[in-house]
Parts: sequence; structure tokens; C-alpha cells
Amino acid sequence: MRSTALLVLALGTASALPVVELQKDVYEVALQEVGTPWLIEIYSGMCASCKAYADIWHGVEAKVLQNTKVAVGRINMDESGGPPLAMKYKGLLKDGIPAVIWIADPAKPYDHTVIDSGKARSSDELWSTLLRKGSRSLLETAEL
Repeated sequence: MRSTALLVLALGTASALPVVELQKDVYEVALQEVGTPWLIEIYSGMCASCKAYADIWHGVEAKVLQNTKVAVGRINMDESGGPPLAMKYKGLLKDGIPAVIWIADPAKPYDHTVIDSGKARSSDELWSTLLRKGSRSLLETAEL
């Protein structure tokens, strides 16, 4: 419980959040305490596709952090808690990783929309997909 409290204190408000490496033991609490929608990448440092996708993800990650009140997180499949956490998302891993998901309601941390499964070829393409599939009303205020 102490580690949960420390993580939540470190998170602060969503508008000032850095990218958060989400861990299984504090995942649900972290999402709910921040209280805003989340954009989450599921990846592995050993995955060639994930490495190739990194620049695309980082481009969108920067836009989201600078221009919205959306929290951004990552689930590392190389960590012991990564696979069990990712498996809680029904159907998420059928197309493999990398994957990007949208959590509109942090009170329902496993109710998600798959934004991309590593198919976007640019950060602009991923951003457009996020606007189309994510919470458009929240994201359209972004100054791009």
C-alpha cells in the first residue's frame, strides 16, 4: 500500500504528468487517482516491431502530453507484471505488440479501445487514429 501512495503522489495532476511506466500492483489505483483518460502503449524492449514503432509512439506521446489533459502510460511486457496485466484486456494481444489503447474512464481500467496495433506508419497517422477512435471531444482542443 505504501508503494501505491508514493506512486500516486509522484503522479500529481494529469496535465503535469510524465509518461508513467505502469506496474501491475498499482495499476488500477494509479489510473483512478489521476482521474483522467489514459493513452497506454504495450511494448517490449526485446521486440523489433516495438523498437521500430518507438519514434511513432514518442511523436504522439509528446503531442498528448503537451496539448491535452490525457495521462500517458506504458506497460512493459518484459517486466514480470506486464504480461498478466496486458492479458486482462480481452483480445488486445491477438495482433501482438506494440499496441496502443485508450482508457476513457479510469474507474473502468479494463474497458478499453484499441487505438493501434503497430500498424501506423507515422505519428500523424497514429494521432489521426487516436482522434477518430479515442475521446474526440477531449482531444480536439489540442493546438497542433
